[in-house]
Amino acid sequence: MPEPTNAGTGPRLFYLGSMVILLLNAVGVLLAQQSYGLATDEGWQAITRYSSRIAFLFFLLAFVARPLPDMLSRPWTQWLVRQRRYIGLAFALGFYLHLASVVAFHIRVDKVPGAVAFVGGGLAYLLLTCMVVTSTDQWQRRLGRNWRRLHRTGMYYLGVLFALAYVSKSLVQEAGGVAFLPFGLASLLPFLLRLLLWLRSRSRRGTARQAA
Repeated sequence: MPEPTNAGTGPRLFYLGSMVILLLNAVGVLLAQQSYGLATDEGWQAITRYSSRIAFLFFLLAFVARPLPDMLSRPWTQWLVRQRRYIGLAFALGFYLHLASVVAFHIRVDKVPGAVAFVGGGLAYLLLTCMVVTSTDQWQRRLGRNWRRLHRTGMYYLGVLFALAYVSKSLVQEAGGVAFLPFGLASLLPFLLRLLLWLRSRSRRGTARQAA
């Protein structure tokens, strides 16, 4: 998870985020029950979709928090970057709930996930678990530079995974692509912000060299 934050607001934000995630997942179960029924495969598949989208929203907040203040320096963007750790931990809870729904769905349909999904998803949860375990000041000091490498790798891997999933589904009309389009566009936002910052930094370096 991201860098340390103040000890007062952070834990309260995590508890609030966890409550919101649990509440939204409960609403997702109710919606699936009303639309398909929990005795159907479609109902459980809907639960997996809802849980994924809920977790993604928290991931998006954590992932854009780092570059956002460089693009838009405001008190709320500075606050957001200070709370990245606890937003990330709330995301982890939501993503573990998604895993539980996926496992329940595959048990119901008596089907083993494909090799790509199993390996790709397994690596995502392995990285996430390592990030959660090391999401303390003590682990950050113990790992040194490797702490930043671990968390950066995990965030980028998860970001690419979400982008591939949502963008690809938004392009398939048979799978209800229009419903996935907002999530596909949102999943590209963190990478777009980082690209714009890189281009701006490169332009400034070029200007500085010309001036010298």
